[in-house]
This record gives sequence, structure tokens and C-alpha cells, in this order.
Amino acid sequence: MAKKSTIGKRSTGTEAATGSKSGLARNPVLLIAAGVVLVFALVIIFQQTAVRGNSSAITGAQTGGKQSDRGPADAKVTVAVYSDFQCPHCKTYVETVEKQLIPEYVDTGKVHYDYRHYIVISRESADAANASECAAEQGFFWAYHDLLFDQQGVQGRDTVSKANLKAFGKRIEGLSLSQFDACVDSGKYIEQVYREMQEGTDKGVTGTPAVFVNDKKLDNGQDYQQVKAAIEAALAK
Repeated sequence: MAKKSTIGKRSTGTEAATGSKSGLARNPVLLIAAGVVLVFALVIIFQQTAVRGNSSAITGAQTGGKQSDRGPADAKVTVAVYSDFQCPHCKTYVETVEKQLIPEYVDTGKVHYDYRHYIVISRESADAANASECAAEQGFFWAYHDLLFDQQGVQGRDTVSKANLKAFGKRIEGLSLSQFDACVDSGKYIEQVYREMQEGTDKGVTGTPAVFVNDKKLDNGQDYQQVKAAIEAALAK
């Protein structure tokens, strides 16, 4: 779980080359500067390639109601997870627990599933959470959610820089980029993100992912069998 040159004289080719080499030798600062520029250029190329990844568009059906939840609102059981898009344990949770829980219980109408924000990694995590809500207001929360976890850590914290968060939006087919970019830049949902975090703290959340079944916090929400058992027990009541 994640916690807290001589004027007036022409030089021959050989002279020019010799002069250039000796000039560089006498000016090590030039060599250093050239090296810095080269490294910087390589970093930029790497970042653009890494974040671009698969440039094919991601399709995601628009959803209604509260955008970061799934399943019938009146289901007998509600499973809520407090999570951070930069949290490695949360990525593991998504790849193991969530990928089983949704088809088995949510898509079958037995469980209402709610994703809630809880920032534990860095301020950039809040920007990522805000961006997910910006996608949500157009009905694409889950497509963006999947993309953020898929890209997690590719560039460290820079993965969720505002520039990259907006670049990710270009990969979601149907998303209005002008609306989305303005939302990301303005931090429109930051207050909502921190309200959810405070709500989690009030419920005893201290790290992520934190999983609740009908408001009861599980000891190990990363264990699908424990989550499943809690769901079944709640359904049987």
C-alpha cells in the first residue's frame, strides 16, 4: 500500500579544422554546453515517444449519472475504492481485483462500484485526478482511468504533467479537446478531489488502495478473494 578565429586571412581546411579543435579544447565550456543540449534533445525525444505509446484512438462509451461510478445506483452492495493514479499498488489492484470484480459483479447488476480520489504520491496526482474528472464530464472517465493506469510511471511524475495529461486526451475518440484542455488547465475539479480525500480520511483511509464494501473498510482490498467474500456476505443479508 502506498503511504506519504584571424580577421583578413582565409584559413585552409586543415587550418580551420585544427583551429576548431584547439578552440574547443581551450573552451571546455563549449563542450559541456554542447553535451547538455544533446542530452536535453534526447530526453525530449524519449519523452514524446514514451508517452505517445500506441497512438491509436481509445474508444469508450459515454456514461450517464456520476461519471466515476459503474453499475446500478440502487444495487444492494456498493464497493468503493479510494485510489491514486500514480500509486503502484493501485495499478496492481486495477489489474487484478478490479478486472475481475467489474465483469463478475458490476456488469451483472449486483454491485454499484465507485472510484474515489485519495492523493498519496504527489501534487501531480491531484492534477491527474482532476484530468480524469475533466474526461468524466464528457462521459469518458473509465477510458481515461484505464489510460492513466496503463501509462503509470513511464516518465515518473512527468507522466502526469499537465502537458501529458492533455496529450492523453487526444487518444480518446469523441473527447472535445478544447473543453478538456481548458478544464485541465483550470484545475476545475481540484476541490472535488480534495473533498473526496477528506471524506476518505474521515473513514479511516491512510493509504491506497482502500476498499470498502457497504462502507466497511476491508483489511486487504488487494486480495480479490477477500473482496469477493465481503460482497457475497453483503448480498446474502
